[in-house]
Amino acid sequence: MRERAFRILRDHPASDWPVNWSWLPVMVLCAEGGVRRTDRRHAAELVPLMRPWEDRLAVFGTSLLCLGPMASRWGG
Repeated sequence: MRERAFRILRDHPASDWPVNWSWLPVMVLCAEGGVRRTDRRHAAELVPLMRPWEDRLAVFGTSLLCLGPMASRWGG
């Protein structure tokens, strides 16, 4: 299952994903997943996409789950 998820992410670049209510938290989860999988190259590709939102919190729904500040994902 995990390998399938990474293939999907590899074949569908994050720059093509629609920016909607789930975009920020999904980007955080993908970046963290890439780092934990030691796929830092793919995780690093997400940083420029997330930078404009570095002063925001990554939140699912109306605070159902808060993943913290975006900047913490790259040491900001």
